[in-house]
Amino acid sequence: MKYGKNIAVILIAIFAFAVSINVYASDALVKGDAAFAKGEYKKAVDLYIAAAQEAPDSYEANWKVTMASDYYGVSIKVAHAPGWQKQCTQIGKTGMIYAEKAQKINPQGVEGYHWEAMSIGLYADGVSVVTAIKEGILGKTTRCIENAYKYGKSYDDWGPTFGMAMFYSQLPWPMKKMDKALKYFKEYEANSAHINDAKNRVAYSAQFISQLKGKEYVEFKDRVEKLLVELESYEEPYYRDIAKDIRKKLK
Repeated sequence: MKYGKNIAVILIAIFAFAVSINVYASDALVKGDAAFAKGEYKKAVDLYIAAAQEAPDSYEANWKVTMASDYYGVSIKVAHAPGWQKQCTQIGKTGMIYAEKAQKINPQGVEGYHWEAMSIGLYADGVSVVTAIKEGILGKTTRCIENAYKYGKSYDDWGPTFGMAMFYSQLPWPMKKMDKALKYFKEYEANSAHINDAKNRVAYSAQFISQLKGKEYVEFKDRVEKLLVELESYEEPYYRDIAKDIRKKLK
C-alpha cells in the first residue's frame, strides 16, 4: 500500500512539473506575441527562444523564433546599422535552426518552411546571394519555398506564392527564370489583399516589375507607380532610395 502511495506521489510530482513547464512556455509565447505586435522584434526573438527551450516540441514556439528573427534582421538591414551584414548572417542562421526544428515537429506545416525561406534570404543578404549559393544553400531554399507553396500558398497573405516569384527572379544568371517568376507573381497579385503589406514586400514587388519588358511591363505599369509612391512615403531612407533607383531605371 505504501509502495502504491509513493508511485502516486511521484506521478503527481511529474505531472505538476510538466504543467509548470507548459505554463512557463505558454507565458513566454504570450509575452513574445505582445512584443512582436509592438514591433519589439529582438525582445520577441528572446521570448520565443525561451518558450522553445522550455517546450522543445512546441511547433508554434519554434517557428515563431524564425518569424521574429526575420523581422528583426530586416529592421537591422533597413537601418544599415554598423555591422548589419554580419548580424543578418547570424540572425539568419538562428532562424534556420529553429525552422528546421519546427519542420521535424510538423513536416506539413507551412510556417516552418515559409519562415526558413525568409531566414535564408536574410542570411544571403549578409553574405551575398552568390556566396550563399556557393555554400550549397540553393537546394535548401528550393525545398523550403516549394514546400511552403505546397502546404499553404495563401499563408501570410499569399506569402509563399510571392516567395516563389522572388526566388526565381533574384537568382543569378543562368539560374534566373523570369517566366516562372512572372507566373507566380501574377498568381500573387490576383489573390493578395495587399492589406498592410510589409514594406520590404512593396520594395521587392516594385523591383520585380521594373525587370519586366514589353507587354509584361505594360500590364503592371500602373501597379508599379502605386508601389513607388508608397515607397517614397516611407520614413526610412532605405526604401526611398530603392524608389529613386527604380525611377531612374524606368526612364
